[in-house]
Amino acid sequence: MEITISHLTKRFGDKTALDDVSLVLDSGVHALLGPNGAGKSTLINILTDSIVRDQGEVLCNDHEITKLGAKYRELLGYMPQQQRLYENYTAEEFLKYMAAVKGIAPATAGKQIAELLQVVNLWEVRRKKVGGFSGGMKQRVLLAQALLGNPRLLILDEPTAGLDPSERINIRNYIAAVAQKMIVLFATHVVSDIECIAKDVILIRDGRICQKGTPVELIESIQGKVGELPCDLDSLEKLQERYCTGNVYQRREGLRVRIVGDELPEGCLPVRDSIDLEDVYMYYINK
Repeated sequence: MEITISHLTKRFGDKTALDDVSLVLDSGVHALLGPNGAGKSTLINILTDSIVRDQGEVLCNDHEITKLGAKYRELLGYMPQQQRLYENYTAEEFLKYMAAVKGIAPATAGKQIAELLQVVNLWEVRRKKVGGFSGGMKQRVLLAQALLGNPRLLILDEPTAGLDPSERINIRNYIAAVAQKMIVLFATHVVSDIECIAKDVILIRDGRICQKGTPVELIESIQGKVGELPCDLDSLEKLQERYCTGNVYQRREGLRVRIVGDELPEGCLPVRDSIDLEDVYMYYINK
């Protein structure tokens, strides 16, 4: 299966939320990275056929999704960022309800629900009401409902928000496994969520794709543009005003701040072997 997005544009009044966006998505995890307000959710809402675009087309295997209608939605699994759940339902009841909405046969649904509740680590609380769940537990219910019906296109909007570190790892590993047989669009602004599972990375800023490529290609593209500068806490604020700065590291020699840009300050020690997607994100999103 292949999703082809061509010259997609969406405006809200005077604001252009998406500006001539073109992408091709096939099987694997496609990471959509960008700050809040960059256009990630608008793109997702168009892909789920929730809002009307102003220009462009979205094709599923060469067929416009708006014309496919229900046939397209049968292929789609969607986990929204907002936690809109029926809080008087138990986790099991909610998933049964969502399975019925998706038209999944009860026998098939029962087997899938049992498997997914164990994957997202909610089996022991499956008969407890969702209204009493923590934010992270609600996120896991939303992920489980998105996976019902074995979708061919899985769209995840900040799926690991509110999860503790062990849950994040578990969910990431599961997403990586299922992505071998489906298209996964994983929207986030947290680079660590996708750095070890993404087939490619799409960087979006101000409604436009500012860069895309495989993780290796993107890391290679900023060779010579990353350095570390010795600093102290007193000088850090001034550096942050002049340069694109990242994390501050405690080295054996003292504190060093990561700096990314086309021009690095005098005394900056070049970084070669440890450049990562966090550096890539900083370079292209702040360029």
